[in-house]
Amino acid sequence: MAKINGYLSDRDTLTLSYNMTRDNANRPLRANFTGTFLPYSCGDFNAFPNEQNPDDCLFENDASLFKTYSVNLVHNVSLNYEREGGSRFGDPKLKINGYTSIRNVQIDPLFRPNDIATTIPFTPNPQLSQGEENQCVAQGGIYDATKQTCSITFKSLGGGSVVANKNLFIINSGFNANVIHTIDHKNDNLLEYGLNYQNLTTFDKAIPNSELVKPGDAPDACLRVTGPNDPNMNGRCQRNGATANVVGVYAQANYTLHPMVTLGAGTRYDVYTLVDKDWQLHVTQGFSPSAALNVSPLENLNFRLSYAYVTRGPMPGGLVWMRQDNLRYNRNLKPEIGQNAEFNTEYNSEYFDFRAAGFVQLISNYINQFSSTLFVTNLPAQDIIYVPGYEVSGTAKYKGFSLGLSVARSWPSLKGRLIADVYELAATTGNVFILTASYTIPRTGLSITWLSRFVTDLSYCSYSPYRNSPTDIDRRPSDCPKTPGIFHVHKPGYGVSSFFITYKPTYKKLKGLSLNAVFNNVFNQQYINQASPVMSPDEPNQDKYARGMAEPGFNARFEISYKF
Repeated sequence: MAKINGYLSDRDTLTLSYNMTRDNANRPLRANFTGTFLPYSCGDFNAFPNEQNPDDCLFENDASLFKTYSVNLVHNVSLNYEREGGSRFGDPKLKINGYTSIRNVQIDPLFRPNDIATTIPFTPNPQLSQGEENQCVAQGGIYDATKQTCSITFKSLGGGSVVANKNLFIINSGFNANVIHTIDHKNDNLLEYGLNYQNLTTFDKAIPNSELVKPGDAPDACLRVTGPNDPNMNGRCQRNGATANVVGVYAQANYTLHPMVTLGAGTRYDVYTLVDKDWQLHVTQGFSPSAALNVSPLENLNFRLSYAYVTRGPMPGGLVWMRQDNLRYNRNLKPEIGQNAEFNTEYNSEYFDFRAAGFVQLISNYINQFSSTLFVTNLPAQDIIYVPGYEVSGTAKYKGFSLGLSVARSWPSLKGRLIADVYELAATTGNVFILTASYTIPRTGLSITWLSRFVTDLSYCSYSPYRNSPTDIDRRPSDCPKTPGIFHVHKPGYGVSSFFITYKPTYKKLKGLSLNAVFNNVFNQQYINQASPVMSPDEPNQDKYARGMAEPGFNARFEISYKF
């Protein structure tokens, strides 16, 4: 890491920064979960709901079988220019920055595709006619009639995209230019406008040119696809890459109508272009207006009401699916539309701070990047994602002591049900309680903080936008209806605590020295973060179910820094 500041004048600053991180390790291919369930041991996959012992039909696939050697390398560089503004409208503040981030992830499987991954007991369903393949053979397994076993290769168990080497690149670059005018220096009233540009490029360097397929390479190559049942879905198409560009302009201002009332409003206009892996060009655009009203009847009491309407065009997604030739994109993708209304209340005093917030989010035209139908398109217009939520927090203070408590919860819903985890949005969690206690001794520069986080148990019948094909029916025993897209999700609750110590000596000779110690999960609890995605989008049409990977146990970090 390196950072250089250049002071061109009393008001002009130029900053160049660079950092690089690299890690390498042997690890599971998909580190966010520890296993899946597959219906290999069912004699007849389609007859699964009629099995007398449906639990016997679920084979637990251990994700640790798929060991890989991976190297994760990230380079970040940025150049920033800033000019301090004055108190007059004609002397604005200027901020210009350019940035580039290059991330490379190399993944090499530590197994061969045709090696046997595991062997399980297997008995074919006697109701099947003799000429029919049993489920072991149908899913690529090797059936041993003598031993009554099914041997499954890594390729059959995980799919071709899982066993292939990967050399993934994500390149994100762009620049921002901002101009900020002072309207009223006394009330911090500002007028701000600017220009933004972003380029996001993704590709897999491990895919050879011989695997690329463009329009005209074959009679059915890259033909336009209008739906998941379109016959053209069978045609291969592979550009090995997705490239997006975003150009936007914006303007916003706030003005004090009364010493107790401030109104803010703004809008931005963005143009999105995306060339997807199917060689198709998508061009979308739209306005994103917003407004906020702040009312402060007392100096230490504030109410804020805000509304935002956001337009977001399609962007590259699902880089691990880049090798999936039969994953196809709708040519007529629409921009996603998000709306957010929020009300906040804040109260601050010498001995007590309080904050409460409630919000409602609506998301329409959601682009389903990981559909089990392997067809990337918008959700139907009537399928609006609804996310209400709240947060309440309070902190009591006395001299160097403080005690705080916060409670938060949101309910992301679709089709009248809480949604299963969605990578592009968020994971569904239970009620979250955070308790903090701290003590600071100003004379010595010592600060001690205790933080405990409790999450309540969550068990519900979810709707998954990923698992939305007619054959996507939950095959595990539960009280949930056997309806496509509806799955039972159980996330156990947990409580975890951490301890923080910060020491900043007050002696003049040691000014600038900082000592920090962090002790995480001090009681060494074994738990799975509910915010970790549970559903696996990797191959959802293969009826796989993920279980989240446990968080680290007790761990500590120490840091010494000196600023001069």
